[in-house]
Amino acid sequence: MSEKDNDKKKGAAAGANGNAKAPEVPAFLQADITIEDRTYGPQYPIVQWTNGDPSKKKEGGLAHHGGFFISAEQQLKIPGAEPHVLITREGEEIQGYAIRDLKGSAISFRRSWQVTPPKGLSQRFGNNEYDDALALGKPRGAAHVLFVPEGLDEPVVLTFRGFTARAMVGMAKDRGVIPMFGQLVVGGASRLARQGANPRKVNFPTCAFSLVIGPARGADGSPVYEDVGEGEATSKVTMPTWIDQPTGAVDASVINSRYVGAEKLARFQSFYTEAEEWVAEWSPEKLAARRSRTVKAAAHAPADGAASGAPGSHEMPF
Repeated sequence: MSEKDNDKKKGAAAGANGNAKAPEVPAFLQADITIEDRTYGPQYPIVQWTNGDPSKKKEGGLAHHGGFFISAEQQLKIPGAEPHVLITREGEEIQGYAIRDLKGSAISFRRSWQVTPPKGLSQRFGNNEYDDALALGKPRGAAHVLFVPEGLDEPVVLTFRGFTARAMVGMAKDRGVIPMFGQLVVGGASRLARQGANPRKVNFPTCAFSLVIGPARGADGSPVYEDVGEGEATSKVTMPTWIDQPTGAVDASVINSRYVGAEKLARFQSFYTEAEEWVAEWSPEKLAARRSRTVKAAAHAPADGAASGAPGSHEMPF
């Protein structure tokens, strides 16, 4: 018997004994990476907040009560999300998935002002640069929340614009979902850690605990709408809210029921560190540099205003 035939015989015997050969690992997973080349910034899947519309009652679902939408092209399936076709203001149909509420942990967030002048390209300003943005046109707030939905192992970016951005991260007298969660649950945990027989001076991160974010609703589950806008541009929308906000005292048992556990906390804190570059992309310094490049590019653009190149994850138009 040849050596080749003998190898085949051994392989067949191994399979018969339940010791089949393990699947081959793709070559790219074994690559020896020695450089950091991410000039476009870290990339995360986009989960878009969609406002509910009271005129869409017959249509029902996401269009009526609002919630979150994930385009199919991202190949991301969040547990509980159902197939949905999002129709844009321009009438474009986008295939994807919809889910009313998201339970999970907020890792980090960033916010900015976006302005589209009557003539020229859209530009973004830092959160503390409202006056500069106002000088260019009418600023619109934007907020991105890095979030790990329950059932997923990696973070996604929840995107909010305008009044919904303010409802999520707060502004002026509006507390916002994340700041309120931070005060009651995260801050409460830190205060309790400083008390008792073995006090610890520790500040818990937001990602140590979970919450449920979804559109506002009444006691019967029906959507609750708010008037937004000014003058003829006024409309009714559902705002993102903290769905499982405690109604009573936020004591140790309430906080503990929202704790993600040691394993997840360690992983989520590493996500926070990895996202520092992502957050910095919306710093006043980075945004000023990007605006400068935009102005220079516009000055050398073709007469028809065409531009080339695709935006990075930190430049998504949300």
